[in-house]
Amino acid sequence: MALLAAGVCGFKATEPLHSWADALFCIIGTLTTAGIGDVVPRGNRAKFFIAVYSLVGTLAFARFIGQFALRPLEAARRRAQRAVLEKYGAVLNEQSLAEVTRGAVVKKLGLSSDDTLCTRDEFTLLNLVLQGKVSEDDILECRQAFDVLDTNRDGVLSAQDLGSRWNEPRWNEEYMRLRRERLL
Repeated sequence: MALLAAGVCGFKATEPLHSWADALFCIIGTLTTAGIGDVVPRGNRAKFFIAVYSLVGTLAFARFIGQFALRPLEAARRRAQRAVLEKYGAVLNEQSLAEVTRGAVVKKLGLSSDDTLCTRDEFTLLNLVLQGKVSEDDILECRQAFDVLDTNRDGVLSAQDLGSRWNEPRWNEEYMRLRRERLL
């Protein structure tokens, strides 16, 4: 509303012979990019004002319309996220446990290290995947970066992984290859 009011007042100030209705009509035409042409600026000051206002106003108006249009999509995304998070309910049952420890997505992505339990981190990662916030490629890239750091290949990053692995020519080449492929 402030954008519209500023445009109308600015047009009226630079074109005092036009009515307020003409100013409103011209500014709405400018903001919506309809530009019907019934009301046009005559003076140089008014032409300059409309030129600047067209750039700023049209971008601001487009941003407003874009945010307005995204509201239903954002609401649907939040509902879908809640549905994923509430999928297992408030009490763990055998079916839910089976799904989070050895379900199809868990097996496909190798998210669980044990078919009988699911850690908090495994549960979190599973839910991020189900919500579409993390892709299979994201997981693969993270695992590849982890594998580079896990020098003793025990699946855990610890003080034992500190060392001179990258000083060895073979590992330095591997490290540089991974950097080039943007995996690190």
